[in-house]
Amino acid sequence: SELIIPSTYRGEDAVLYKVISIGVSAFEARGNLEKVIIPEGVTSIGDCAFYGNNMTEITLPQSTTSLGRRAFMECNYLTTANLGDAETIDDYTFGGCYNLEKVTLGNGTKKIGYSAFEECTKLCDINFPTELEIIDNYAFTNCSSLTDITLPERLKSIGSVAFAGCSN
Repeated sequence: SELIIPSTYRGEDAVLYKVISIGVSAFEARGNLEKVIIPEGVTSIGDCAFYGNNMTEITLPQSTTSLGRRAFMECNYLTTANLGDAETIDDYTFGGCYNLEKVTLGNGTKKIGYSAFEECTKLCDINFPTELEIIDNYAFTNCSSLTDITLPERLKSIGSVAFAGCSN
């Protein structure tokens, strides 16, 4: 099924509010969720917001600056992720998305968290923006299809075993 998140909603008080975040576990483990459309204006995706869903791709708006822990973890059908301008890809955000092949990070991405892409065994295409400063521990562990990467000059830290198991 398809989920279109509106840019506004009318509260119980009849006031029109802007949607600026997707809450913690908001759509966790809704196995039938195949496509999600998130509007411009959403700035954060909460922890486990889409954990365990069947979506095949996700495109976040440029307004998105924060991705919570495990936000898309174990979305086993996910093949492509366009991450807007998220500053931090938090811990385990895409962990276990074993069909994820391509990730596009925004220019504002500064940190890739602990195990953020761990066990994404088909990941073969990811860009590292010039603003990236930190790749945390285990970030790309067992991303065995990752063959060619270019790290930015501004990078300050690569964590322990960040690329372990990337045999290619």
